[in-house]
This record gives sequence, C-alpha cells and structure tokens, in this order.
Amino acid sequence: RGHIKATAYFNDATDFIYSVQRNATNVDKVNVGGVETKGLELEGVYRPLSSVTLTASYTLNQSKIVKHDKDATLVGKQLTNVPRNQGYLRVDWAAPLGAKLFATANHVGDRFGNDTNTTTYNSYLIYDVGGSYPLSKEVTARLTVNNVTNKKYDGIGYLAPGTVIMAGISARF
Repeated sequence: RGHIKATAYFNDATDFIYSVQRNATNVDKVNVGGVETKGLELEGVYRPLSSVTLTASYTLNQSKIVKHDKDATLVGKQLTNVPRNQGYLRVDWAAPLGAKLFATANHVGDRFGNDTNTTTYNSYLIYDVGGSYPLSKEVTARLTVNNVTNKKYDGIGYLAPGTVIMAGISARF
C-alpha cells in the first residue's frame, strides 16, 4: 500500500562552473576549484484507499564551495539558489468516470541569492491544484492552478508570477 525511501548522497566536483558576482549588476561564469554537495532525501507514498495516494518528500541539502583559487573568501559559502530544506505533500484522487484530481503543498527553504551569501531569498510555501478528465478514449482535458493563493515570493532571481492557470487538451493517436 506504500513505501518509504531514503537516499543519502555526497558529491564532490572539481572545475565546477558557477555564477560569481563581479559587481552590483554583472555576474560571470567561472570555474570554482571544488564544490561539495551532501544531503538526505526522504520520500513516502501511501495508498489509504485504492483511489487515493498520499505522497510526501523532504530534502536536506548542504552545497558549498570547498576550493576557489581566485577568491578564497568564497570557500565555505553555500551555493546560490540551493535551499537547505525543501519538501512537498501531495494527494492524488482517482475520481469516478476517469477524472483525476490532485492538490500539492510545496515548501522551498531560504536560499542565498549571491555567491558571498549576503543576499537571502526567503522561504515560501505554495499550493497547487489540478486535474484531468477523459473526454474520450483518446482525448483528455487538463486544468492546473499553480500558486492558488497568489503568494508573492522570490524565484531564482525574479519575483514569481503569482497564480498561473493552465488548461490543455491532449490526444493519443
């Protein structure tokens, strides 16, 4: 009826290409001598009913510069735009007549916005909902609403767009 999965990871990379701020308005791509990433990912899936699936995921991540010959002050700094904590909860429901509905809560933790770790993008929590309905054996209609509460938050270097509604039709041939 479900499973739990845990993954621990460790990566070390040399000559890692990374964005480093040259001045207030310019960012350069440079080779950083060494980067280390390590963390833990946990995932759980449970089906309390044949029509309902619950999924949860959590990631704890530490990604930092361990060597930088051109700027030793960056050694020990966290990589930009990589949250230390991230997770989501999701419920899927296989409704009658082939309809499928879902709701998701997505959390992204604080993350640094620049290489010196002096700018922080704050954590956020957003909610998405959506579903699909088969119009025929070959054609399915879909609707998704991302960021239902129209939360304003910093994406990666931009202000997120707020609520986004997407609709579509898919067909199999």
